[in-house]
This record gives sequence, structure tokens and C-alpha cells, in this order.
Amino acid sequence: MSVGNCLHPDGTWKPTGEVPIQSPEEDALAVKCWEAFKEQYTSAAERGMYMDTPVAEEDIKYRFRRLRDTFGITSEKALEIMETDALPLVIDAEYVKKTFDAMVAGASREKALEIVQRHPGILAAGPDVEGNMLQADVASNFINAAR
Repeated sequence: MSVGNCLHPDGTWKPTGEVPIQSPEEDALAVKCWEAFKEQYTSAAERGMYMDTPVAEEDIKYRFRRLRDTFGITSEKALEIMETDALPLVIDAEYVKKTFDAMVAGASREKALEIVQRHPGILAAGPDVEGNMLQADVASNFINAAR
């Protein structure tokens, strides 16, 4: 089982999230995700905290798996997205899920995933993005072109 810290309603983080480890190959991809995170967020990875969010190796691996499950994609595709921008890994997995679900409600699963692939940081926008999917699409194209 992969266990990670989750944000609770009282504002505290507790190691209550669990996601099954699918296979040794999937676990190797989670390690690669951790490596990508460390490359993008070196000092946070060394401290184990990003602002007030726990980002120890087990937290990142847990959130990586939750992302994969939330998006309904393969671990390989999830790793590719996190190698583009690992920002979603410093956000509570349930918040990311609520945001993605709102994106799907505001457009479609395919469009939401397309936007996330171009600009993973959109998942920090929160559920209010549902009413702004056209703007999210335009912004993701601009950000992707600027990389």
C-alpha cells in the first residue's frame, strides 16, 4: 500500500490516504515521479515540506498514484504529465480530484485531460474553474507554447 498525508477539514495533515501499489513496474514509475519532483522542487524535497504541505517521498508517490486514478490514465502517462510540471504534487490529492471533476463537468473528460496535459498547474485553480473552461483552454495553450 502507498500511504500519504491528506489534508483534513481541521487544517491538519495526517497519513490517512492509501492507494494500492499495482506492481513492481508501477512502483518504479512512482520512484521516477519522485525523482522528477526532486528535480523541480529541490529545496522542498530536501525539507519534506512545500509551504505547509508535506512532500516526503511517500507523499509524492501517494499523490502520483491518486492523480493517475483521478484521471483514469496509465502510470506512464501520469509520469509524463508530472515531468512537465509537478505542481499538482504539492496540492492535496482530494483538492486535485475536486478540481479535475469540476473541469470535466465544465467541458468533458477528454478536454479536461487535454488541458491538464498542457498545463498541469491548472489543478491549483480549484473547483471554480468549472465555469471558466474556455479561458483554461486558451491559457493552457499559451503556457504550453511558451515552454
